[in-house]
Amino acid sequence: MAHDVSKLEIYNLAVSLVKDIYELCSYLPQSEDRNLISQMKRAVVSVPLNLVEGSARFTKKSSLQFFFYAYGSLKELAAILKICYSLGFVSPTQYNEVYKKVDTLCRKCYCYMKSFNEMEYYSWFTKKRVRK
Repeated sequence: MAHDVSKLEIYNLAVSLVKDIYELCSYLPQSEDRNLISQMKRAVVSVPLNLVEGSARFTKKSSLQFFFYAYGSLKELAAILKICYSLGFVSPTQYNEVYKKVDTLCRKCYCYMKSFNEMEYYSWFTKKRVRK
């Protein structure tokens, strides 16, 4: 299954989102450094890392598992953003701007997983093309 993930739009959006979240974290109170800030940074960094790891796997099932991890991290990130907003740590403008990016990436990631699941691939183990 190995392919160059850096050519994927979702990967490049995920890397861009890392920058946005790190910038947003600079506005949060230092008292949240070991709580929300740490959790938010771990969640956002895991998205491109899981996309890379999934693309390096040799079976479709294994690849999809890591793509689902990336998708789950995006959902986690959306929840953390809502918490930060509800606690008044970020402005409505900051929240809406970043949440929109997270939501867009979530949708694109879901569509990618769906199309990836439906495509044929070459099985390294059976040396045959396999549909599913």
